[in-house]
Amino acid sequence: MKYYILRHEDAGGEFIDGEVSLHPPIEGYYQIGKSVVSAGTVVKVKLDKPIRKLNSDFFFTTLGAFFVSGKMREVLEKHHTLIEFYDADIQYFGGVSVEGKYYLIHVSCKVPCFDYFNSEYSGKAMILDRISKKELSSNYKVRGVKKMVVVEGETSGLDFFFVDNVIWIDPIITESVVMSAMAEKLNLNIEQI
Repeated sequence: MKYYILRHEDAGGEFIDGEVSLHPPIEGYYQIGKSVVSAGTVVKVKLDKPIRKLNSDFFFTTLGAFFVSGKMREVLEKHHTLIEFYDADIQYFGGVSVEGKYYLIHVSCKVPCFDYFNSEYSGKAMILDRISKKELSSNYKVRGVKKMVVVEGETSGLDFFFVDNVIWIDPIITESVVMSAMAEKLNLNIEQI
């Protein structure tokens, strides 16, 4: 199976950001892979001033939250995911609502499918040595990933997921999601791994 990185930058390589508020407020800080968002949460985003037109179907904010357009939600709902969708009221800096519907997406767990042997990352020799000696701490996070590879048999058959045991922001998607998104002409930044 082919896997792809769904990059948090838009298709032009630009960042989309804004001030995110969740009501009711969450305990601590927002994080993918943790059960922190409750049903009925109201999500509001005020985009940064330089953003004049939101035309991306997927973006990430510095809060650590990912957002998808209504069209991207439709694509994702046709595939095997663990995504929770929350309506998001997204406005430009001046208070005008963006065109179209957007959703905060949240996943309460990450998938431990990182391929330690075929990926390229900082400290690989040391980590492989610790794995061979069964000395790698269960909470160790790989850093400095230059090439991401996932173990297909450990992805739980998911078509959209976040990889555990690695410091990595972007989700991974399967080729079937990519093909569906392309058929809908979605504006995404996708890179094959």
